[in-house]
Amino acid sequence: TEWVDSHADRENVFRPYAAGIPGEVRVIFLPSGMGALSVKGLESDVRYRAFLYNPVDGTEIDLGPAKKDDSGDWPLPQPTPIFQDWVLVLENMLSGKRQVDNE
Repeated sequence: TEWVDSHADRENVFRPYAAGIPGEVRVIFLPSGMGALSVKGLESDVRYRAFLYNPVDGTEIDLGPAKKDDSGDWPLPQPTPIFQDWVLVLENMLSGKRQVDNE
């Protein structure tokens, strides 16, 4: 899917790559040195929580809710804290609540 602007392809693997489940979660690999990034096509009826996952030490940096614009796009609000690979995660804010309620 083209969930990120300037996504990876066969000619340039040093761009972000996105995968996920529509309406539930989006996982976006951000290679070192990423500049500005927009997550594209967020669903109008879904509220996402965003965080950066550090694959080196497993820590998370909370980015709060992903507030989309009128076209459904959300720009990453800040550059990554240090020069390394990161994983941007957007998860449906209600998914975790549903899982807890069902246990």
